Amino acid sequence: MTRRATCLVIILMVGLIIISVPNVAFAKRSKVVYQGKSFYKWAKGYSGGIDKNGISMPTGGAVWWTDKGGPTVSFSFGAGYGYGSVGLGISSSKGTRGQSVKIPATKHFYKVYVKKQVKYRKYKVYVWRYDPRVKRERWVYSSKGVKNLGVTARQYYAKRVCPNGAHHCKKGK
Repeated sequence: MTRRATCLVIILMVGLIIISVPNVAFAKRSKVVYQGKSFYKWAKGYSGGIDKNGISMPTGGAVWWTDKGGPTVSFSFGAGYGYGSVGLGISSSKGTRGQSVKIPATKHFYKVYVKKQVKYRKYKVYVWRYDPRVKRERWVYSSKGVKNLGVTARQYYAKRVCPNGAHHCKKGK
C-alpha cells in the first residue's frame, strides 16, 4: 500500500470513529469507559417469512432458517442507556446459507421459533474539552450507551402454533 493510500485509510478510520460516537465531532479527543461487567440478554420470537398461521406438513419436511433479515426483538437497558435490538432471521423453502429446521409429520401447524443470547456492555463517552467552570481543558462526560458484543448462543426449532391466532388449539385437530 502506498503512503498516500495509507494516509487516506487512516483519515477514513478516524472519520468513522468520530461519526459513530455521538456528541464528540468537535472534541479534540474522546475516550470510551466501559461500565461494570458484560451482561447477557435473550431475544426470543418467531422468525419471519412463514405465513402468520404457520405451516403444516402432514408427511413431514423442513424449512430453511437464515440469520439474516426478519423481524427484530427490542429491549431497554434502563437508566438512559438506550435500547437494543436483535434480528430473528427469516425462514423460507430454500437458501444457500443457514440451517434446516425439521417440521414434524403431523397435521398441526408450526413456525420457526428462535432464541438468541446476546452479550452487551454499558459504556460512557468522555471528551477532552475546555470546561469554563474550572477554566481549563479536562475530560467531560458526553454520552452513554450499550455496545452489542455479538450473539453468543442460538437455538431454533419448529414450535407448534394454533392457526388463525387461537389461544388454545383443539386436541387432536
